[in-house]
Amino acid sequence: MITLSRNLGILLVAMVFVVLGTASNIKPANALTTWVELEPNNSLGTANNIAIHDGSIDIYGNVIVDSGIGTPTDFFSFQGTAADNISVESFDLGQQAGFTFNSVLYLYDPSGNLEAMDDDGGAGLASLINFLLDETGTWTAGIGPFNTTDKFQYRVEVRGLTAVPIPAALPLFLTALVAMGLVGRRKRSAVDAAA
Repeated sequence: MITLSRNLGILLVAMVFVVLGTASNIKPANALTTWVELEPNNSLGTANNIAIHDGSIDIYGNVIVDSGIGTPTDFFSFQGTAADNISVESFDLGQQAGFTFNSVLYLYDPSGNLEAMDDDGGAGLASLINFLLDETGTWTAGIGPFNTTDKFQYRVEVRGLTAVPIPAALPLFLTALVAMGLVGRRKRSAVDAAA
């Protein structure tokens, strides 16, 4: 009975993957891929990689000035295609007591060269970069404080990218792996019972 319940549970999980894989293609045209920053992401080498997106990315995080973490700039990498006309914009989600939102945005090309930087091009003290990508590859955006005393919560939107979808066959592949595991388990159970 326990084996039957476990197999049914695995089968249900596999079915959820298939349904999610099918449903992931049914999104409103203005849907954003949402990402919450994960530390450490305070350098180009530790940038949070957003490998799959629908052409727009919405990132939430905090800039905290702390000598123990190095630079307070948060970095995010994403796939960009040559001729994508992108915008990267920061939004204030509220200040910590005694500090002010004043962001600076950075955009780095796939070789790690700084291509664009903006301080106050957005609303108020927010930042905005509009940029035509000149090569395909992994681009990186960074958000940091203008002053070393700034501490804030933020939202960064990256728009205008060519979508990088989940491979269509991934849910089917996962289902096949689960099915093979169930068959292997059944064979092992039959061999153990015969012994």
